[in-house]
Amino acid sequence: MRIGLDVDSTCCDSMPVILAEVERVTGIHFEKSYITEYDQIVGNFSLGLIIRDLYKQRPSVLHDMEPVVGAVEGIAKLAENHEIIFITSRHNATIPVTEAWIRHHFGKYPIFHTGPSEDKCNNEIDLLIDDGPKFAVEFASRGHDVLLFDQPWNQDVKDTRYITRVKSWADIVRLIG
Repeated sequence: MRIGLDVDSTCCDSMPVILAEVERVTGIHFEKSYITEYDQIVGNFSLGLIIRDLYKQRPSVLHDMEPVVGAVEGIAKLAENHEIIFITSRHNATIPVTEAWIRHHFGKYPIFHTGPSEDKCNNEIDLLIDDGPKFAVEFASRGHDVLLFDQPWNQDVKDTRYITRVKSWADIVRLIG
């Protein structure tokens, strides 16, 4: 099976860096649990624009991010029986650092950079593991399975025939085998 893995908040714990940037830009202490959508307004700023600007203007901050708990071991286990493909819609300015980060933490796997405005779901994968509600719903609407990594911003997405919510990498490995 070809498994597509989203990077941010699925494999990469980007939240500490993002939340620090939100506070730097807005002066407002913001927590992960407050996030209900990618483009929500924080003070007078769009969260999505803060993230895009951070990744575009200072991609080196991505080096400081750690893997999500259990991701390294979980991906290694899945790779024993499945083809792993990382898929990210990060800004194109992050391509070199994203690739280096993935190779450093997970090893050498194919990486597709769709860019922020492109379709992440057009990569001939059988299963998508993602935290993004838009991509999960879109991929599932094409009749493909999605493991939706539980996050505050995807609570409006309900489990369906094709969408299964997971809370950890242990859940993912248990479901896929």
